[in-house]
Amino acid sequence: MYETEYSQLLSLIGAQVGGVKTPVAVSDYKTLILLAKQHSVLNILYFALKDDPCLPPECRTVLERQLFSTAHQQASQEVEAKRVFAMLTREGIRHLPMKGEGIRSLYPAPEMRISCDVDIYYDKAARSRMDELFAALGYEKEESDPNHTAYKKGFVSMEMHHNLLTDFDNIDRYYRNVWDRLIPDGEFAFRMRDEDFYIYHLVHTMKHFAHGGTGIRSVLDTYVYLHKKTDMDMAYLRAELEKLALWDFHLTLAELAEVWFGGMEMPADLAGVSAYVLDSGTYGKTLHTVTNLSSGSGGRLGFYIRRAFPPYRYMAEKYPSLRRFPPALPFYWIGRIFRAAFGGERYMANEVKASGKADAALREQLSAVMARAGLGEYR
Repeated sequence: MYETEYSQLLSLIGAQVGGVKTPVAVSDYKTLILLAKQHSVLNILYFALKDDPCLPPECRTVLERQLFSTAHQQASQEVEAKRVFAMLTREGIRHLPMKGEGIRSLYPAPEMRISCDVDIYYDKAARSRMDELFAALGYEKEESDPNHTAYKKGFVSMEMHHNLLTDFDNIDRYYRNVWDRLIPDGEFAFRMRDEDFYIYHLVHTMKHFAHGGTGIRSVLDTYVYLHKKTDMDMAYLRAELEKLALWDFHLTLAELAEVWFGGMEMPADLAGVSAYVLDSGTYGKTLHTVTNLSSGSGGRLGFYIRRAFPPYRYMAEKYPSLRRFPPALPFYWIGRIFRAAFGGERYMANEVKASGKADAALREQLSAVMARAGLGEYR
């Protein structure tokens, strides 16, 4: 579905980030905008179409409003991020800017790479102080999960990550002593070396890819990063990615990026991966999540059991009070199920609804996608 529009969208995007510049005759501007919105690349589409004399006025208005709105949000995020970094330094808390913060500057214009929040990893020892520190900066606590707590002020959201857990034991072990891998970048501030940043980008992308899916922006980030960071130590990169069983995933993502944006011919066996990513949108689909996770051990029943009764490690990170009395775990499980039944854990209810559509044909299709992407070990 939308094969023509996706082809046009990818060509327009690629031309903006240094890829092959191919003349594009847009057939349906409204559909193009809809697809770009689903994949969080509307801002890039603005740059691609701003000089197009055929762009309908109402479509131009949509793109301009999106650009101005996100540019304002981005500027506010940058101001607030500096305040938060200053606060963390003042309080003697080690911290590391994450994800989009390290890729945005590589795009031709920073407005092309938007983020809905600011992600910061910090020393877990300071976790109990975060609520008070952010309240002093005028933020309200929005949500918390085993990996991060979100704080919001206006339309600025700060995601403070106290863990880099991924649900995959081998990767969690790899990042157990993550501070040893970081480079000092000021007092209490740290950064990743280019190779390690790319490894984390792949890990984060893989987590989404193997669960609900990931979209155009992740592949575009890969393309931009690999074309800007041409002096990376590939021997080190390969050795580390092979430890994580992600070298083949890197090759797959890099190959797909070259097909979409670099003008490379689409290999027949890569078409399924391409279709899966395009169908996933920015943050994946619940149907993909249910299908992928129920394809592992225990099938659909095993998936339901794992969702309803997570292990102690997960529950203790989500509910720190559990650590004071671990035998209370069953009561926390009951509370989790009760909240899900009454709308408190909406994603669980959505997964139950989607499970009826996760048939054998779709499981087989997505299993083939995961195998081609080199992620058989992560099923």
